[in-house]
Amino acid sequence: MLSPLLMLGVALAAPGGSCGSTEQSIEAVRRRGLEVAYRCLADDDEAAAPLIAWLSGEGAEPSADRAGEERVQRALAVHMMQRLDAPVELPSLRAVGAADRRLLRDAVHARRGRRSPARAHEQVFARFDWYEPDDGFSNARLTPLDRENLSLIDAPPKPTPPPAAEGVAEPASAAVVNEAPPAAAQVESWCGCGSGPGSVGAGALMAALMPLVVRRRQTTSG
Repeated sequence: MLSPLLMLGVALAAPGGSCGSTEQSIEAVRRRGLEVAYRCLADDDEAAAPLIAWLSGEGAEPSADRAGEERVQRALAVHMMQRLDAPVELPSLRAVGAADRRLLRDAVHARRGRRSPARAHEQVFARFDWYEPDDGFSNARLTPLDRENLSLIDAPPKPTPPPAAEGVAEPASAAVVNEAPPAAAQVESWCGCGSGPGSVGAGALMAALMPLVVRRRQTTSG
């Protein structure tokens, strides 16, 4: 059985057709992986939001099968791949999986002439006119924007939580959680490895609390 990326390469090699609505293209990708649907979504500047909404379960007909969901994720990745000459959009990056981030990372280099080391990626890139592999490629060709995009693709930052509504008391349970030391941030790199800074140790927490304990005892004994 072909991998999802190889299936995408095959789909992009198929004869084209005309574009319908964005929703029709998403369904055509999910159900059948049609080349014209991938290309329509890649060329549609407004397709990112509907693709993200579908993947988050806001679509009219959320996918129940994993294969269909992977194809929709891949359509979003190809949409992003066509726009790597601009800063990568974080909501889109957070909506795709690790395999799609590897595709995007490879595409940053491929757009500067590097021949893809992955056969599946090579099949995808070869369908687009910007791919011109050059055996003389070196990382010196990467622009500052390329390097910034690579950094984001390697470790997409988590979204900032919305601020608490003014005048609304915070639940006691939430206050307790906020007083606890922050846990180690798990940062998923493109290869699926790596982690963030370590968490505050229990010893440091006890050292911070000891003056409060002593003060309370003195007040009680007095």
